[in-house]
Amino acid sequence: MGEVTLLAVAAVWLVLLGFGALVVRRELELLTDRVDSIGRTPMDGLAVGSFAPRVPGLGRDDVVLFLFGDCSSCHEVIDAVRHSLLPELFLCVVNDGTVPGSGDSVVASLPAGVRRVTGADARGALERFQVHSAPFGVALVDGIVAAKGTLHETGELDRLAKIVNRRRQLPLIDAPDAGHRHDHEHEPAQ
Repeated sequence: MGEVTLLAVAAVWLVLLGFGALVVRRELELLTDRVDSIGRTPMDGLAVGSFAPRVPGLGRDDVVLFLFGDCSSCHEVIDAVRHSLLPELFLCVVNDGTVPGSGDSVVASLPAGVRRVTGADARGALERFQVHSAPFGVALVDGIVAAKGTLHETGELDRLAKIVNRRRQLPLIDAPDAGHRHDHEHEPAQ
């Protein structure tokens, strides 16, 4: 009877080890999927589907732009906003970034009709929206985060504006290069 007991204990251990290997494999697959998705999903900002926090000047259907004064890409976003056919869709949260007072140049560059939040209200908005980098945009529909992302090109800003203003089928950014970034280093030398 000793051999049968030993064989049963060995079989139970093999089943437990097999089950443990399956659990470890599943966890590794989940970890791999999460690491693969990091490049596609912005880590900044509230999760899509979250309710928008209260910010002065914020409407239920808005594109919230987070801009820093010491960010050259932020100034490119302002140029795209300047070409917007509907500037009232945008609420710009302007912070200095790492250079004190640099946000003033961003505020001065904003076109008429674009709402802005600065100073302590801007710092509070950054915290409540959980944004740490710029330029960053959040599309709100009915007070809920519908989309978000880092703004690398005009097309991304236009995509957020279209989500907010879903009744309009035309491009909302009237830029000759809608969807293309200005990269002078990629142009052929003359």
